[in-house]
Amino acid sequence: MRRPATEPPAASAAGTKRLGDQPSPPLAGAQGASVPPRKRSKPRFEINPFDVYKSIDKDNASGAADVQPNTGDPVEVERLSVLGPIEDFVDKCMKSSEPAFKLRVHLGRRDCLPVSSSSIYLKTMRQFLSAQRPAYRYSEKVKLFFTTCEKLPHWGSWSNYRPLELCPCCHRPYWVLFNELVTELRAQAKTPEFRGRLSDQSEATERMLQGMNNYADRLFLVKPQLFVVQLDVGYKPEYRDQVDMAKAKSDLTRLLNNARHNTIFAQRFGHIWKLAYSHARRRHFHLILFLLDSALQIQHYHAEAVGQYWADGIMKGNGEYSLNDSHRFKRLGTGLIRADDQKKRAELRLALEYLAKENQYLRESPAIADGNITRTRMFGTGQLPALPASP
Repeated sequence: MRRPATEPPAASAAGTKRLGDQPSPPLAGAQGASVPPRKRSKPRFEINPFDVYKSIDKDNASGAADVQPNTGDPVEVERLSVLGPIEDFVDKCMKSSEPAFKLRVHLGRRDCLPVSSSSIYLKTMRQFLSAQRPAYRYSEKVKLFFTTCEKLPHWGSWSNYRPLELCPCCHRPYWVLFNELVTELRAQAKTPEFRGRLSDQSEATERMLQGMNNYADRLFLVKPQLFVVQLDVGYKPEYRDQVDMAKAKSDLTRLLNNARHNTIFAQRFGHIWKLAYSHARRRHFHLILFLLDSALQIQHYHAEAVGQYWADGIMKGNGEYSLNDSHRFKRLGTGLIRADDQKKRAELRLALEYLAKENQYLRESPAIADGNITRTRMFGTGQLPALPASP
């Protein structure tokens, strides 16, 4: 299958002030002047769905168990990157008014011709249909795809990608069924209900991203340079199913509160956390730590020490951690960052954008989450540091 055109080439705060429900308040400048909240223009590096889902796959692979803890059977890590093409397929249906295929009869020969760019996904439809999992709450476009397929007859029996072949259940050609799906997706995408949910999803992502960016900007207003490290903390395979939402949040709170009296965190100036979920790793956290520049010689040790403290000190041997050095968005925005280094600051914003969009594209399903997940805070930051006094 040829590659979709839209897919890019491989290329010390002790307390926890949680943000995200409302845009962050205005920040005061170094001279006491009021600086309005960041109004995000289109970023130089915009992360598309393909990038997000591929990166989630990397997260899953880095923390997946090799064998089932109870049976010893090998664990097959699920691949969520198929959800990127589903997003693109729905997007192509929304942007075009043409059917996917049309039939041509020439000299007695029947042929099926592609009309719109959505036709390229006929060959992957069976793979798309097998990707749905009850453990996840999907993005609005992926959710629209699955719910539309469920409403149309015979989609559960999809077994072929040849347009002129007949479906064994309804004895109609697959190109006709595919055109009907495209038409129905387009109609559902135009409804006020779907457009409202899509807008709410986008606004929630923007609020989360703005909160993280405003917090990072404040840190660099106070300190001329900081050292930034990223790590993930979670649970060992045999313990993961015992951890509900409340337990996970309680464990993180203990980690952050214990930082007040633990020398491991002496060089920490700020932090950002993000709650994540995957079928392979279950509930886990992404952490970004901002260290004082006096920690430059021990930055790798610091990340390892925090991870080890989580695994053994907080979780008493039931925790695990990963530095994810090979993860694209977890390499960006790390290391020494000066306040006036626009390139490194832009890379940090890209890393934060990944965290926000991960939450947009894939979350834990309310069906398996305890309590009301819509009221659960998915990220938080340290306390905003006081700005230096004006001269």
